[in-house]
Amino acid sequence: MHRLIRSVLFSGLILAPGAASLRATNPIITDVLTADPAAMVHDGTVYLYTSHDEAPDKTSRYVMKNWLCFSSTDMANWIRSIHVTTEGVGAAK
Repeated sequence: MHRLIRSVLFSGLILAPGAASLRATNPIITDVLTADPAAMVHDGTVYLYTSHDEAPDKTSRYVMKNWLCFSSTDMANWIRSIHVTTEGVGAAK
């Protein structure tokens, strides 16, 4: 048990200086409303796919016109990568 505690503390001391330089916020996406995130990792980049619902004027229903994709290589800095439309998709009309 003591060996486990020492190894956890030691690894924390090694990782702490690098981790202190990264600052992330929550929520990570603040410029557009998103929901239902799904993350995928490929070649060291995290891709975050989200739905993007909109409420048309004079209606109480939401319409999902597109999905958004954000990417990050450090999980602190995110960029909008692609915009996928649902126009013409039967269930999304």
